[in-house]
Amino acid sequence: MGRKRVDMLIIAVVFIAVLAVIGAIWFINSNRMPEIKLPTPVMPSPNAYDYYTSAGNLIVDSKKIDEIVYEQTFSRTRTSPKVYSLAEKEALLANNEPALQMMRDGFDYECMAPVRRSFDALFPEFRHFQNLGRLLYIESQIKSAKGDYAGAMDSCLDGIYFGVNAPSGGSRIHRLVGISNQKIVREDAWKLLEQMDAGECRAAAGRLEHIVSKQRPFAEVLEEEKWFGIGAFQEAVQKETMGDFISSAIYDDNSLRSRIVWNIRALKTSKQKVIRNYSDYMDQLIENAKKPYALHLPDPPTPDDPVNSVLAPVLNRARFSDELNQLQNELLLLKLAIRAYKLDNGRYPASLSDLTPDYIKSIPRDRFVLKGPIRYKQQGSSYVLYSVGPDGKDDGGKPIDNIKSPSRPNADELRYHVEDKSKGDIVAGINLK
Repeated sequence: MGRKRVDMLIIAVVFIAVLAVIGAIWFINSNRMPEIKLPTPVMPSPNAYDYYTSAGNLIVDSKKIDEIVYEQTFSRTRTSPKVYSLAEKEALLANNEPALQMMRDGFDYECMAPVRRSFDALFPEFRHFQNLGRLLYIESQIKSAKGDYAGAMDSCLDGIYFGVNAPSGGSRIHRLVGISNQKIVREDAWKLLEQMDAGECRAAAGRLEHIVSKQRPFAEVLEEEKWFGIGAFQEAVQKETMGDFISSAIYDDNSLRSRIVWNIRALKTSKQKVIRNYSDYMDQLIENAKKPYALHLPDPPTPDDPVNSVLAPVLNRARFSDELNQLQNELLLLKLAIRAYKLDNGRYPASLSDLTPDYIKSIPRDRFVLKGPIRYKQQGSSYVLYSVGPDGKDDGGKPIDNIKSPSRPNADELRYHVEDKSKGDIVAGINLK
């Protein structure tokens, strides 16, 4: 009996040792980082991004810039901290002229955002880019106050171009910063066009059409987002265990208890699995982005690992914001061309096709339907220009109107705000947000 017990003990020890070896091999292999070669884009030389970064570093009086824009943008619903006179705005703009000139010098060159593939990456230039866009807005306001409406429109178009060009080659956050810059000047542009003559409107339409053509596909943004995510994850988990990464980076909890819990849970989540899930998820998003938004393709299933289940849903709404921003630029383009036609001919065009090729080269398609241009129809002595909006239903130019939600904060500002689930049409000059 003693011999049998010894034999059984030896067998048990060997069995446990074999299991430990197999487990160690599995753990090492499953957590070995897959060899993924990250693309390294060739930077143009000169690079407009370098000009924009240098321009941002030349900005002075950032606080005044913020206060002036705050005053103009939110004074309807909030108390402005200070009201600046025209002379004070001109002095501020004069002090920042070197920054604006440096930015405009960059317009002559190709732009490529530098590669950043780390969760620790900082983007200090974004704050400066925001202020450059705001300076163009202030410049437009000053020119408009002096009756130079065409010059003011040029400042707005500079802002739109900057918002289109600066994010080139960047990831999702670059594109969203660019969209924000375009919004602030575009709202002013709607007011300016009614003060411009036919030649000025025609010239502005031609320039805006060129700017719109330079917008890079959103699929390219997602491709860089994919490489950013893979590179950042590879860097992060080389410095710490999988569980520590989930605890600190995903759930922002560095406590010992949280790290222990997540290290135990992470035993069933390998690094390879996380990267594979992320890569597959991004590939599907990229393929969806190559197809018309109007297809309303469902988002790919959210991966079930604890990293992607948190990060993946953040990526979904960016596509809608991009489509809406481009539509707003195209509506402004058509509005400029229609005004030029009206001033030249004494009447509005019978259809948008009357605008080509003398005023614009082609009629933009409606991004929210599979086929067909942006809608236009004469209405009494005026007209209505619109997209069918995210619901894909043509309501004859009835704008999206959130009047039924007066309890929402800043209800006046949000009344014509467009969301991805909004019902109604996106009407030029009304649904600006």
